[in-house]
Amino acid sequence: MIIWPGYFNGTEIPLAHALARGLDTTVVSSHEYEEEYWTLSMFRGNESIDRFASWPTYFRTRGAEGRRLSREWRGHPDRVARAVGLPIRVIARYLVPRAHGKAFPDDQFPRDNFWVFTDLWRRMGIMYPERGNRYVAVLRVGDNFLDKLPATEL
Repeated sequence: MIIWPGYFNGTEIPLAHALARGLDTTVVSSHEYEEEYWTLSMFRGNESIDRFASWPTYFRTRGAEGRRLSREWRGHPDRVARAVGLPIRVIARYLVPRAHGKAFPDDQFPRDNFWVFTDLWRRMGIMYPERGNRYVAVLRVGDNFLDKLPATEL
């Protein structure tokens, strides 16, 4: 598991895709923005499996741009379920924009809390570490590295 720095919002998505492609594996990435919304991006090899945002129109709420973002970030539970071998009904309860309440009674977080991604990950078999400061390795990046990464927009 890689825990991205907080300021990686959006830039971790192309990096996750590059890791999936370079390692020929499945990579799942999430980020949150100011505790307002969370995202899920999933890649296998060079394939983009899915992207979801709990509030896709957070920055652009009106017109064609808002509709485009809603379409692009709506999530496809069937794709994610197939990729991780779970029933669609399990994944579908999490990939609901602006949802409230828990997806399942045994979840730790309601769906309007960005930490709900950890409940979803748990169902996928990905355990978010209780202590995120126990690093196996730390990657140091050079000056102006954010300017060198491809960015995605949400």
